[in-house]
Amino acid sequence: MKIISLNGEWEFRERDKGKWLKASVPGCNFTDLLENQAIPDPFIGVNEKLPEVRSVAEKDWEYKKNFRVSEAFLKQESIELVMESLDTLADVFLNGEKILSAGNMFKRYAADVKRLLKKGENLVSVIFYSPVKYAWSMRAKNKLMMSFDAVAPAQYIRKAQYHFGWDWGPQLPPSGIAGAVYLKGSGKAAIEDVRFSQEHGDGTVALRIAVSLKNIDNCGYSKLSLKFEILSPTGETTVADAEVLGLKTVKELVIENPVLWQCNGFSGDRETQPLYRVNAYLIGGGAVLESVSYDIGLRTIELDESAKSWGFGFSFILNGRRIFAKGANWIPPDSFRNRVDFEKLDFLLRSMRDANMNMVRVWGGGYYESDEFYSLCDKYGILVWQDCCFACQPYPLTDPEFVENIRDEIYQNVTRIRHRASLALWCGNNELEQMAISWRFKPLLRKAIGEFFYVTLPALISEKDDATPYRASSPSGGEFLKGVNSETVGDTHLWRVWHGLSPYTYYRKVYTNFCSEFGMQSLPTMNTVRRFAAPEDYDLNSPVMKNHQKNMAGNSIMKYYLVSDFRSPRRFEDLIYLTEVIQAECMREPVEHWRRNMGRCNGALYWQYDDCWPVSSWASIDYYGNYKALQYAAKRFNKSLTASIENSKDVMTVYVINETLGAFQGVLKWRVESFDGDILAEGKLDAAAESDTAAKIADLSFKIKL
Repeated sequence: MKIISLNGEWEFRERDKGKWLKASVPGCNFTDLLENQAIPDPFIGVNEKLPEVRSVAEKDWEYKKNFRVSEAFLKQESIELVMESLDTLADVFLNGEKILSAGNMFKRYAADVKRLLKKGENLVSVIFYSPVKYAWSMRAKNKLMMSFDAVAPAQYIRKAQYHFGWDWGPQLPPSGIAGAVYLKGSGKAAIEDVRFSQEHGDGTVALRIAVSLKNIDNCGYSKLSLKFEILSPTGETTVADAEVLGLKTVKELVIENPVLWQCNGFSGDRETQPLYRVNAYLIGGGAVLESVSYDIGLRTIELDESAKSWGFGFSFILNGRRIFAKGANWIPPDSFRNRVDFEKLDFLLRSMRDANMNMVRVWGGGYYESDEFYSLCDKYGILVWQDCCFACQPYPLTDPEFVENIRDEIYQNVTRIRHRASLALWCGNNELEQMAISWRFKPLLRKAIGEFFYVTLPALISEKDDATPYRASSPSGGEFLKGVNSETVGDTHLWRVWHGLSPYTYYRKVYTNFCSEFGMQSLPTMNTVRRFAAPEDYDLNSPVMKNHQKNMAGNSIMKYYLVSDFRSPRRFEDLIYLTEVIQAECMREPVEHWRRNMGRCNGALYWQYDDCWPVSSWASIDYYGNYKALQYAAKRFNKSLTASIENSKDVMTVYVINETLGAFQGVLKWRVESFDGDILAEGKLDAAAESDTAAKIADLSFKIKL
């Protein structure tokens, strides 16, 4: 196999207008316009609302690149033009002939182009059509509800939904070549797919490798074989061969004394997790025709929803051990995907590990993440709850063409991600089932939602991955429209704190199985505010600060919770600080409560971890990578071994939470200090807690006047 990369420098312009400008691939029209200083930065001030910025998404754009091909490359048996991601509505041309049309950002597109390529100079071009105009035109044909303020009804187009606006994100839907572009030349016989399965025994793992091949008949070789190399994390190499007798070849190898992959915090002080490298080679005529490599982790993962005394449980079991999932919800870390590089992903996921988190929920309003993202989750031991790309609004699932478009999207992404050690769950969508409860006057729509996420989608996923657990929606009770957001079955999204203005002590009344969303906003750090606002804008009511607050009532709610605990600050910098303190406390309270009740509750994933632009939001790390107070607090309240206090008016009940491998036996010291630092009372207690328990140590009474 030979590859010619077509990444790098291209040219672009508004379709059929103006001069050609420099562009970068992967990229998008917004970042290319910024590089050419053709628009102001939409992240600064109120630039997002300027006509020259808003009109970008309403126009059609065209991209082109001249490239050269050698005579030697043209001798390949098969040559494809591969485009890893086209965002989103596009026609692709090679040397003036249309070779494919695209309509799904989440899919890889490929076209056989050997007959069109010529020795020397060639031209590839792409026309992108306005996603905004398309979405509105589709709504005119099938008028579905819009669930939030957006520049266009996003549900009609298979594109990241947050691009059109969210209550933390701007209305900046880009167009462009979002993924790698290359020519792929190969012989007739090729590896089409590799699928792994594991069977764990007593001190062994039987690893089954199923390799699917294509074009092996009349490929010019009388005999084909496969060679496998397995490199263990401790340095040993296992080699095996298999004769190719058909389009599918299966090889099973037994790994003795396997080094198991664990989630963060389950393997002592280990900072990275052990992975096995599997290399597969297709051999014909004594030469390697094609090779592929995968990094896999040896582990088992289950979702336990068995009957309990209170109803039905919801907990993950990793390698036979029940875990308490600690983490957060992940949104795309930039409005423009091409600006998310490996360095940024590594920083965010390493920070997640350092905050003692072990699970991330990839939210369904973004996109299926990059290979680098899942590799880093594998490395750092972060389990992945993977939503499919549906969120918060009704979709035209009664349209067969729309559903067919989704089919390849699911096949491709499940095949790409399924081998990851970190993959813990496929979830059909974010909050559609919860919303469908109110669609009682839309019976056909409700029926389509139920059939797609409870029948069609799980069948599509299981064709490619029958090992990873699946849930139809989040939140969900496991049966369509039954038990949605119940404390006794399935998972919950709890928003009485924030949207309902309940005090954050409300969480103590809730004994949920697994809370996959709950949150509290804060302002971004002062360093971030300085990057998008001038000193005269440092006021919540300024146009700039209002534009960087996408939740209509957000500023009022933040101030409501702030003055519930503190006096209203005079300085803007103090306002920022106190909103972050309140945010941290509002997240510490429920996480510690649920951890004190582990076994009844088995997961807490707060909303949200990161930002896609500089904004007031629920994130614990702002757009520029600055930690808010919550990120620091999370490191403490997520620790595997920690003390926790449940306070009432006169009594402080002290617990030790122990999620380490062994029992804890030690001494717990306590003291009460004044704000001036004077010690008012102190003491120490013997403390013990078995592994994976929260042990009550003592009730400390302070009825006496201190």
